[in-house]
Amino acid sequence: MAEKEKPTDLAVMQRSFEWIDGNEDYIVLGAKDDGKLVGSLMGNRGIGRQLMTEIERIDRERNCSYIMFVSSAKRKEAYRFYEALGYGRDEVKGIKKYLF
Repeated sequence: MAEKEKPTDLAVMQRSFEWIDGNEDYIVLGAKDDGKLVGSLMGNRGIGRQLMTEIERIDRERNCSYIMFVSSAKRKEAYRFYEALGYGRDEVKGIKKYLF
């Protein structure tokens, strides 16, 4: 079955962000330029590399044993980016169900 395109529900995103923001086990990093979000943990133009360096620093401080990213197999450029930073591929299978 092909993935369905669905519109973004801003209210759901806001509730999710508020939950993550209030949970000390989660780290959200972003980069802004002139007040606009220009990068996140999946950013580009060098910003992504800087954010990855920062998340690794934070994880080392917290004594985390590894970092794992989940990305669609279709996102070849994301895999090349992570591999260029020293991350190796590991066979992980995820499952999901679209509700709408």
